[in-house]
Amino acid sequence: MLIGDLGAAGLGRLYGTVDFDRLFTVQSAIDALIARSEGAACRVTTPTGTDLRFTLGKPATRKTRHADTPGSQTVPGSAMVFPVPETVRGTVVLEAAFHEYYGRLGSPIVLTVDGKIREIRGDGPEAAVMDRSLRRAGGGDYGYVIHLSQGFHPAARFAGTSFIEDIRVAGHNAVGLGLPWWVPGGGENHPDGVVTNQSMWIDDVQVVEAGVLRQPAEAASLLATLLPG
Repeated sequence: MLIGDLGAAGLGRLYGTVDFDRLFTVQSAIDALIARSEGAACRVTTPTGTDLRFTLGKPATRKTRHADTPGSQTVPGSAMVFPVPETVRGTVVLEAAFHEYYGRLGSPIVLTVDGKIREIRGDGPEAAVMDRSLRRAGGGDYGYVIHLSQGFHPAARFAGTSFIEDIRVAGHNAVGLGLPWWVPGGGENHPDGVVTNQSMWIDDVQVVEAGVLRQPAEAASLLATLLPG
């Protein structure tokens, strides 16, 4: 699932360069940290001005990464973070967007969030496209921040041409916007934005610092061993 915009080079980086046993150990450790932190206060910031606070919610769905059984799996290297949507407050400064198409933004799109998304600001034409996309996904309204993420794949590169690879770069965050797929009218067909070099705190513990994973400590140490050489 969600592999459609990867080219040959991206496939090579995400699937042909890492020790997968160690990658899945890191994936499991991050997923477990997020799952056991349900109800905790969380904060995400970036150097460009993103500053969000929210309560961590219960994981809404489990996206299997390890293709060891028949069925659908998703690309490894990214951990999902589900906020309680009504608790999200602050500012998101998007550096890339997947609304009606995907690409890096010539100028940032700034979202103001107070429970729901309240305002979109931006100097270029992309802000109007995001406005239209959000209203489509939200049934005429902007909707919510419905998910975030933490990318940690050490071989992923940010080229602005593949959403699936870009959100797996270490410290990148896929910010899902619109209506959750578990409510009437919601669905996977929602716009996303990308922020980079994030820092993240769960309660008072910094788990990501300027894009670098710090917690869980064993997963952070293992990341350094994933690439050959």
